[in-house]
Parts: sequence; structure tokens; C-alpha cells
Amino acid sequence: MPKSQTFPKGEDPQTIEEWQTAADLAEFLLLVDSAEQYGLVTGPKVNVARAGELLARAAQMGIRPKPHDKLVKTFMGEKKAG
Repeated sequence: MPKSQTFPKGEDPQTIEEWQTAADLAEFLLLVDSAEQYGLVTGPKVNVARAGELLARAAQMGIRPKPHDKLVKTFMGEKKAG
């Protein structure tokens, strides 16, 4: 995972940059949750309601998460050919 911000439980992001990070992370975690539902991965329990809430509030401010391919690269890193 990249160097990222963490928000105390229940606190909302404050700056535009924090909202962008929160939207990106919420979208990524929803992807992880979907993959887990299909049995493709096992991972942390995702608070789907909170992720959706953050995405909706970010959207009201005109903030959209990065495209999925960029989210995966951001949060999973790129595999290096070795």
C-alpha cells in the first residue's frame, strides 16, 4: 500500500486531498469485497455501508475515485518482471 492517510474510526476526511484518498480507498475496498464474494480472494471485512457513504459524499463535492486499473496499481503495486 502506498504511504496513505488513516482516519480515526468514524471521522471524515477534511481536505480535498483526504477526500480523494478516501474515495480511492473506498472504491478499492469495494472491489476487494466483490472479489471476496466470488471466492477469488480472502481479505479484511469491508464496511460496505461506510465505503458507500464516503463515495456518495465525495461525489457531492465532485470527487470521483480513480479508474479501477489505477486503483489496483496504487494499492497493490505493480509487479516487476524479474
